[in-house]
Amino acid sequence: MLAALLRHSQVFLQITLLLLFAAGCGKQSPVALSLYCSVSHLPVAEEIAKTFRQVYGVVVVCVPIDDATAPVFTELENEMPKKKNKSRYELQREEILDSEEVNQLKKWVENARYRDFSQFLLDRGEGDLYLCDSPDEVQQLEVFELLQKSRPLAYLTPVLMVHPEKGTFHSVEDVLKSSETLGIVRREITGLGREADRLLQRLREEDTALRGVGTIAVFENETLLLEAWKEKQIAVAICWDSTAARLFPEIEPISLPRTEVLAVPLMMCDLISGHDYQMMDFFSVFASSEKGQNLFRQLGYKVK
Repeated sequence: MLAALLRHSQVFLQITLLLLFAAGCGKQSPVALSLYCSVSHLPVAEEIAKTFRQVYGVVVVCVPIDDATAPVFTELENEMPKKKNKSRYELQREEILDSEEVNQLKKWVENARYRDFSQFLLDRGEGDLYLCDSPDEVQQLEVFELLQKSRPLAYLTPVLMVHPEKGTFHSVEDVLKSSETLGIVRREITGLGREADRLLQRLREEDTALRGVGTIAVFENETLLLEAWKEKQIAVAICWDSTAARLFPEIEPISLPRTEVLAVPLMMCDLISGHDYQMMDFFSVFASSEKGQNLFRQLGYKVK
């Protein structure tokens, strides 16, 4: 506990000195950072960004990479009437969301979402931080030389969400062998899609009877997947354990055997294209501090 308090104090002192230095150099305000993440992790990303701003006064704007209908993309367009007197936070946030980089991202999500996001970053070369739930993508960022540094903040595991009235299922194999529909996220989009695809491939390699059987519905992101599950359009969904805990705390999801799935680290990636490496590092350190880790716990994530 003492060590955690000391680390938190050190972070606070470092950021305070940095802000004082910036003010002394004639800068009106510290730089605002952009934080990319899947819509799956947007709630925790926004909560950490909000707390960071309240504590240190630094704006971090969270931008989803797999949902063009997310409020973050539309709220500025729907803001009627527009406010005349805006706070520094509102102005900095609006500047990022109205930027050409974010407009390009929105168009990419709408029209070319089946490409890897790391490829988008390679093509565009913009952005500060990326909260990434795919080890494959983190490795790709390293190969593309887009990653400055990364650190694990939490751990994720795919689980099964089952409607009890749809039948008794204890595994993915049970669902595939039934007449019910299994819902997953598209493989190319996020870590959840990759993990679900990896699981299905492994099961079919181990049991040839599973090849070509089962009805599978594929969704563009986890939000749409769980909306369909909630409305009983599908009987079973493979989702992140953190999302299940946050959205359906009253329901006990089915854990998949550790021989089939492993815990996936949720990584905060500082991107080479970032505008302020020192401030990016401060935010990442804050997210991994006790205060940041408590926010992850509160929203259903497993942390060290």
